[in-house]
Amino acid sequence: MTLLNCTGYGNIGNNYAIAETLDVGKTLTLTNCAELGNKRSINAVAILTTNSWQLFTVTTADFVSTDTTGVRAARKADAACRYSIYAYCTGQPAD
Repeated sequence: MTLLNCTGYGNIGNNYAIAETLDVGKTLTLTNCAELGNKRSINAVAILTTNSWQLFTVTTADFVSTDTTGVRAARKADAACRYSIYAYCTGQPAD
């Protein structure tokens, strides 16, 4: 499993919860992920590269919005997510 450029925030329990033993030959990689709240449980064999908890502390000031109202709304008719600025990093263009 590979998680690339993901954001974890406001989940019940851990923001990242991948603590199960992996099947032989399987890998778990997290790269460039951000986590707000310091709540995670990640398997010790995971390959971790440039994730926020390895480099710095993430705060709400790092995001344009942490309001989950838009992401909790029903999906569009084509099953796409509705537009939201939730979890956009400050300085990141909201296109």
